[in-house]
Amino acid sequence: MNDEDYVSLGKTSNAKALESDEDESLFRMAQEDELFEGVLDVPFSLKHLRDLHAVMRHSVAVLGERHEELAHDRLFHVAFSAFTLGFALGLVEAHRKKLMGLRPGVAALTRGTRAETWGVEIATYYIAYVDLEGVFGKRADIDLYGIGDAWREVANEQRIDAADRLEDVVAAGRRAARAWFEEEAADVPEAFVDALAAFIGTPSPSSRG
Repeated sequence: MNDEDYVSLGKTSNAKALESDEDESLFRMAQEDELFEGVLDVPFSLKHLRDLHAVMRHSVAVLGERHEELAHDRLFHVAFSAFTLGFALGLVEAHRKKLMGLRPGVAALTRGTRAETWGVEIATYYIAYVDLEGVFGKRADIDLYGIGDAWREVANEQRIDAADRLEDVVAAGRRAARAWFEEEAADVPEAFVDALAAFIGTPSPSSRG
């Protein structure tokens, strides 16, 4: 298998995912918005998006049970997005490494910058989806978890620049994805909660909203 074969196989996987009614709403932007149609060119992107969505919903649910106050913090959206980025990068890396393990000739596919680009594309799409639809739905996010509709803060460069140790959250997401890919019983929600708690700390009332 060469690089072209890997990409072709990944696009076939995407086409099959689009043919299914499952997760239709998750994939709608890729079909209807030209800004996001490029995600369909990322090998296995829809499979990765489906996994990412399921894992992040589970992680937010656990966060709400254990540390609900973290979901109320003004830094939550930035931290969620950083963990999402790390997880997407980790998924791409782990998937490619698995194929390399099965077929040593796939070693030629190891182009770090390209894999990074694919992970960023997947994460960007998913964050845009959450901005539009919410993690569980905009109303449910607010009513169940107190997550405000402030996803545009992720694009606030001043907020990002002022956030210390954000790269630690990305790294935590990356590690969690690698562990989860090897064993689906891996506790991603615990990694998510720990990463947010370390990054945000103990929120004060004035930091919420």
